Amino acid sequence: MATLVYQGELRRMTGKDEETADVRSMREVMEFLTLSYGAEVLRKAKRCMVALDGVKIDNLNKREHDISTDSEVYFFPLSCGG
Repeated sequence: MATLVYQGELRRMTGKDEETADVRSMREVMEFLTLSYGAEVLRKAKRCMVALDGVKIDNLNKREHDISTDSEVYFFPLSCGG
């Protein structure tokens, strides 16, 4: 099972630092988040910078990135300001 690691708002909304999920692609990760926590968590996840096994995913909308059972998916909130 892959490990999903949450930071910022997603950590607060899920009530977890991390959890495991039986997912094989980013599409399945997004489906898992929606089914487990609802549309608002999905919306927040789509606004995050996402890294799969330490590599930033540039096109999250494609969602067809292979995930293995020992993969780690990190969700980092974007920060901005001056």
